Amino acid sequence: MIRTLLNGFMEIERDEFIECKRGESVCGEKEYRNGYYKRTLRTCFGLIRGLKVPRTRSGRFYPSLLEKGKHIASHTAEGIARMYLRGVSTHKVADVLEGLLGFRVSSSFVSTITKKLDQDVKAFFKRRIGDTIKILILDGIYLRSKNVLGSRKRPVLVAYGIHDNGRRELLHFRLAKNESEQSWTNMLNELYNKGLVGDNLELICSDGCPGLIAAIETVYPYTNHQLCWAHKMRNVTKYCKKEYLHQCKKHAQNIYYAKNKKAAVAAFKSFKRTWETRCPKAVKCIEKDLERLLAFFDLPSPIWKKVRTTNVIERIFGEVRRRTKIIGAFPNDQSAARMIYALFAYFNSKWVRKTTFINLYYKNKPLFVA
Repeated sequence: MIRTLLNGFMEIERDEFIECKRGESVCGEKEYRNGYYKRTLRTCFGLIRGLKVPRTRSGRFYPSLLEKGKHIASHTAEGIARMYLRGVSTHKVADVLEGLLGFRVSSSFVSTITKKLDQDVKAFFKRRIGDTIKILILDGIYLRSKNVLGSRKRPVLVAYGIHDNGRRELLHFRLAKNESEQSWTNMLNELYNKGLVGDNLELICSDGCPGLIAAIETVYPYTNHQLCWAHKMRNVTKYCKKEYLHQCKKHAQNIYYAKNKKAAVAAFKSFKRTWETRCPKAVKCIEKDLERLLAFFDLPSPIWKKVRTTNVIERIFGEVRRRTKIIGAFPNDQSAARMIYALFAYFNSKWVRKTTFINLYYKNKPLFVA
C-alpha cells in the first residue's frame, strides 16, 4: 500500500513537471517521459522495495520525496540522529533499527547523519542573544575528547540566562583548553558581542573559580556577583572534622535560609562564634566571600532559591554525563559540540513549552526595580 501511494505521488509530480498528462501532447518547452528505474527506500515503516522512480529524458526531474544518492527517508534519518543524541551508541542504533524496522545501517552511516547538525551548531553560535537577560548563571563541565596524543579532559564553559519576561535559556557554550581567566574572558566577550552588554543584567551566579571571577570583573564589572552556595558548602565540609560535619553544615545553612540579608549576617556571626575554634578553616572559607554569597538577597524573595546556586546547570550536566558515559571519549571537538548543542536545543524547546512558577512570577509582577 505504501509503495503504491509513493509511486502514485511521484507519477503525479512528474506530470506536473512536464505540464502534461499521459496521452496528451507536450506543451511549452519539450520534455518527455523516459520510463522508470527501481530502487528501495528505508523508512519508518520498514524497507520499501520496488519503488518505481519516474524519469524524464532531460534528467532534470527528480521526485521531491527522495534525496539523490540516498536510500533512507529523511524522517528515518532524523530518528537515527535523535537516537544517537539520546545516548544510543552508533553500533546499537543498527541493532535497534533491525529489531524495529527490519533493516540495518552501519555505524559510519549514523556518524554521517549526525554530522548534518554542524550547520545548526554554526547557526547557534552566530545568533544574536540581545540584552534582555536579567540573571546570568555560569559554570563548566569536563568532557573527554581525543586528539593526536590520545584522549584528555577538556572543560565546556556554559552560560544560562533568565530573560526579563521569565523565559529561561541556555545561551552559549565554549570548548576551552582550561578554566583560566583568558578562557572565561573569551567566553564572556562572545556573549557581549552577541548583544548581552549587561545594561539590564542584575545578577551573575557562578562557582568560586578564580579565573571566572576575574573574567566577570573584567567584562561585567558593575553587575552584582553571587557565588554558588552549593559549591561553597562542598568546600566548607572539606574543612570540618568528621565528628562536627553534620552540625557545622546545618549551622552554615542557616545563613542562606535567613529571611533577609540582615538576618543572614547575624546567622554568619553566630556560625563564626560557634565554630571558629573547632573548624577555623570552614569559617574562613565563608567569611572571605561573604559579600558575594549574600548578593542574592538584593532580589525578590520568590526567586532566591533559583539564583543562589548554579544547580540549574548542574542538572543539565548530569544529563550530559549520562548520555556521554556510553560514548566514553568524543572522537573530536565537532562531535562534542554536536552533542552539547542538541542537549541545549532540547532543554530550550522544553522550557518554551513549559510554564513554571518563575515564568508566571516574572510575567505578572515587575520583578526588578530600577
